[in-house]
Order: sequence, then C-alpha cells, then structure tokens
Amino acid sequence: MHYELVHPGATERAFARDFNTGAEIPAEKAFYVEGGDQEYCAHVRPVERREPQTTAELAYDRCTPPLVAFASSEEAGKYRAAHGGRVLDYSAARESVRER
Repeated sequence: MHYELVHPGATERAFARDFNTGAEIPAEKAFYVEGGDQEYCAHVRPVERREPQTTAELAYDRCTPPLVAFASSEEAGKYRAAHGGRVLDYSAARESVRER
C-alpha cells in the first residue's frame, strides 16, 4: 500500500497474503486488521549513532501498528477478537497507511 501511495499509477494490481492460509488475494478484496497485540516485524539490532562524548541508538519503528490481511471479514473479526485492533476494508487501510 505504501508503494502504491508513493508511486500512484505505477501498479496495475495489488495483492495481499491471507494471514491464515498464505494464499494470494486481491488487495482490494481483503479485510485488514490494524493494530492489536501482535508484532510481525523482523527485529534488527538498533543502529548506533556516535556523537562527541556520547553514544545514542537510532530505533526505527516502521511496522507499528501491524496490518494483517484476511480473505474474509469473519476471519478478520476472529483475529481482532483474539488480538485487538480494528478491522478495515482496503480503502480504510490505504487511508490509514497514508496518514502514517
């Protein structure tokens, strides 16, 4: 979604992966759960920035809140009930990504 928003018109079709099955589904037909108590990002050691007489860590938080795709609204609702967050359709998910 981020790529589509940054490069309008650059993609003909977008796909998502159903969280439960791994099946590829058209992104505009998927249901998304944003937020919740699960974190699916790869955790990488923070980058160290050195300044005179001090050291600071640069931490990047590029995947919060999580956005998980489902082929059906029922499955998205079950996930939301178990993990929290909110269920969004494609349009609402794009708008949320745009706002980040």
